[in-house]
Amino acid sequence: PQGTYLYFPIWIIQRDEKHFPWPLKFIPERWVRFDAFNKIWVQREYDETEEFEGVPAGNPKAFVAFSSGARSCAGQRFATEQMTTCLSILLRSFKFEVSADYVLKLHREGFVQSPQGGIPVKIKPREHA
Repeated sequence: PQGTYLYFPIWIIQRDEKHFPWPLKFIPERWVRFDAFNKIWVQREYDETEEFEGVPAGNPKAFVAFSSGARSCAGQRFATEQMTTCLSILLRSFKFEVSADYVLKLHREGFVQSPQGGIPVKIKPREHA
């Protein structure tokens, strides 16, 4: 009805074991798994039945790192600047090469397209003169 306020308790959603088993633990394997055949880390698809090293995949739709709108996280801009700085240091220090036989396959979820299974990249130190 008109004038109704909706509240999305992000703090509670992101600590709900239904979406993130062991929600208060740092477990990167929620989001990635190691592909031993290709010797690379790859993004996990959200599938409640799949486990990697005993860790179920986290629900990406329940993860809202910074919120949005007028009351979004005040630290979002700082975090974005930090990520940009870290990325620039990595790009200056390393070469990132995509395998010559890689074929891009797009995965679409909602309005967002991304490479299905990620992009396999080899990382090599740059030789500075």
